[in-house]
Amino acid sequence: MPTTYKILGQTNAATSGVQLSLYLVPAGVNTIVSSIIVCNRASQFANFYVQVVKAPSGTWADADTYIYYNTPLEISDTFIATIGLTLQPGDEVVVSGISAASLDLTFNLYGSELT
Repeated sequence: MPTTYKILGQTNAATSGVQLSLYLVPAGVNTIVSSIIVCNRASQFANFYVQVVKAPSGTWADADTYIYYNTPLEISDTFIATIGLTLQPGDEVVVSGISAASLDLTFNLYGSELT
């Protein structure tokens, strides 16, 4: 199986409480997530959420999909997690954030795709 090392996903959460798809594993691909990075670019304290939704039966509403829940992130701070997360085709990484004022969180996902 050839391995491709890459940026799996990047997104900016600008609206509090809105869930965003960061990465959806393509058909015929297995993925290993090596790092999740969240950066708070706002001038307000924020909390973030990261979910892993398993295909085919998982949904964004499932409480058991969270791997980070209501995790605090200080002003101008960065959260870095080195993680060996394995994903199958159709699995999805979903992110969101909340803040009392403006929200400006950047999410980055790095890893390898095996085809």
